[in-house]
Amino acid sequence: MNQVLNYLLEANIGLCVFLAAYWLLLGRETDFKLKRVSLLVAVSCSVIFPLVHLNTSSSHVPSLGNVVPSYWLPEVSVNTDEAIKHETSFGLWDYAGLVYCAGMLVTFLVFVYRLLHLMVFSKALQTYTIDRFRVAESTLDMPSFSFFNFIFIGQADKLTFYEKQQIIGHETIHAKRQHSLDILLLNTIGIFFWFNPVIGIYKKIFIQLHEFEADARAVDNRNVDDYCSLLARVALMSADIKLANHFNHSLTLKRIEMIRTIKMKPRLWKLAALGAIIPSFFFVVACQDQVNTEDMKTVAASSAMALDLPAEVQKQLDVLKAAKPEQKFTVVEVNTDEGKAALNKMNVEQVASINIVNTSDKRAFAIVEINESTKQAISAMGKTAFNGDEVFTVVEEAPVPEGGLDALYRHIMTEIKYPLESRKKGSEGKVFLSFIVQTDGTLSDYQVLKGVDADINAEAIRVMQAGGPKWIPGKQSGKLVKVKMVLPIEFKLDRGQGSPQGSSESSSTEKAAVTVIGHQP
Repeated sequence: MNQVLNYLLEANIGLCVFLAAYWLLLGRETDFKLKRVSLLVAVSCSVIFPLVHLNTSSSHVPSLGNVVPSYWLPEVSVNTDEAIKHETSFGLWDYAGLVYCAGMLVTFLVFVYRLLHLMVFSKALQTYTIDRFRVAESTLDMPSFSFFNFIFIGQADKLTFYEKQQIIGHETIHAKRQHSLDILLLNTIGIFFWFNPVIGIYKKIFIQLHEFEADARAVDNRNVDDYCSLLARVALMSADIKLANHFNHSLTLKRIEMIRTIKMKPRLWKLAALGAIIPSFFFVVACQDQVNTEDMKTVAASSAMALDLPAEVQKQLDVLKAAKPEQKFTVVEVNTDEGKAALNKMNVEQVASINIVNTSDKRAFAIVEINESTKQAISAMGKTAFNGDEVFTVVEEAPVPEGGLDALYRHIMTEIKYPLESRKKGSEGKVFLSFIVQTDGTLSDYQVLKGVDADINAEAIRVMQAGGPKWIPGKQSGKLVKVKMVLPIEFKLDRGQGSPQGSSESSSTEKAAVTVIGHQP
């Protein structure tokens, strides 16, 4: 929903910006072909550029969607160390979505009705052919118009042969210049942006430009006074075919004025200014809403898929899943100060698809929403080189042990022993052990990211190497990939009596941590 709202906002801002630029720079110009091409480029850029998203190595570019107050968009954001309440009931934006879809459906049905009406009307008339054009003459009280290669002449019994030839000449210019395509394009865009009055303004401008351009070509080598007199004669005819180009559709006096106006090329600085607006708009809408490349590389190089989800992380993950039940999420833990700084920078920049959670014990987690934007970021930067191999630190489908995490914990509980020398020294704490889940489900490349002492660190590695369940490998874009994981194992001394030496216990699946308890001798 948020992506749709951002697209609609950015596209409609583009339509308004380009229209304002057109009025300021080309509004009084008389090069009608150039003006038409400029408007076509403007409309195309407005609807296409917001669909394009580029990652850049430069600093983060704010989204146009973030320029407006945040309550305009139903963003899901999580503040550090605290969960945010989310309204999951049918709310304002849900009703707004229904209204938008209803308006789009009505506009579409009106468009289809007009198109079918025009097709049925053209088929019902007897026509004759001039070059590649089908011409129909009728005594009906309707204006003359054209639609692609079909030309209709209304009230033909009141027109002379010469006047008919002038009308046909005018309408064939519409057909040769493909003006009907412009009308179809504007009507199609109007289905999606039916709520924007600017679309109606664009239609009016296009129709006027079509008539001005056809008039300018039609009077070549012809008597201008005769042509203007013909315009005046048909000025009072009404228009019933909304999708067609009409011989008298625009204001007659304005058309006559344009015919008699000396045509001049626009100044170069105007064209340069208009040309500068296009890449500027592209930069703003296409190079935004993306995870900064360098930040993501830093995070990827210092993170791994999380097995241990502290209560704060699980709580916020549950909130996000409740707000977006159809959405997939994955969780990674960042292990270095540099990576944490990059992650917090993303949080400040309000990257909506990445939610940052800093726990009370100074651990940093990123809850990543799997969408089209993050898929590109994950594929490009969610991986790092490890011993010459390409290893992912963020994936769409995380690896899991066969039998679930409980099977892994049972193996650790059975095999692990609290080192005697460590118990004698009173050593205790968490060992953060990283390893890589290969594409065949085996584990390799064990490393202690943060340890306690040499004996405890070695025991953590030994127990993971001593068998245990095979893993279901991770997937990215439907392909099996190597994934780096981190498992925290807590070694904790029980200084009371009665605790069996080397005993161990596992936390619940929700906590997803392993605590090994041993007593001091």
